[in-house]
Amino acid sequence: MTRRRPNRPDSYKKLKERAGDYLEQVWKRKAEQYLADSGLLHTIIRAGSLQDKDGGLRELIVGKDDEILKTETRTIARADVAEVCIQALLFEQAKFKAFDLSSKPEGEGTPTTDFRTRFAQVNSRF
Repeated sequence: MTRRRPNRPDSYKKLKERAGDYLEQVWKRKAEQYLADSGLLHTIIRAGSLQDKDGGLRELIVGKDDEILKTETRTIARADVAEVCIQALLFEQAKFKAFDLSSKPEGEGTPTTDFRTRFAQVNSRF
């Protein structure tokens, strides 16, 4: 006699409905931990809510362990995230680090240009 398996996509859908976004966050963190434990060169950037705005006009905020959730703004321009990704490839200070990323509203603070210093502020390896 063969055993019938539940339809996996439906099972996942029901589980996700019950667990909400929590389940997704758990698996993202597990993947990040796996990468960090692998020893491969990496930089984990956890960007805030993405906005379709011009980049290079805001001061970037770097944090760890969801510190950014305590700030007023949790958004960042897509162009700024792209720039941080490129800069992370260029500086040793970004290697083997994980951080949250958002920006201050336009007009508050000074637009970020010194990425080496921003990366050096991060002391979290995961």
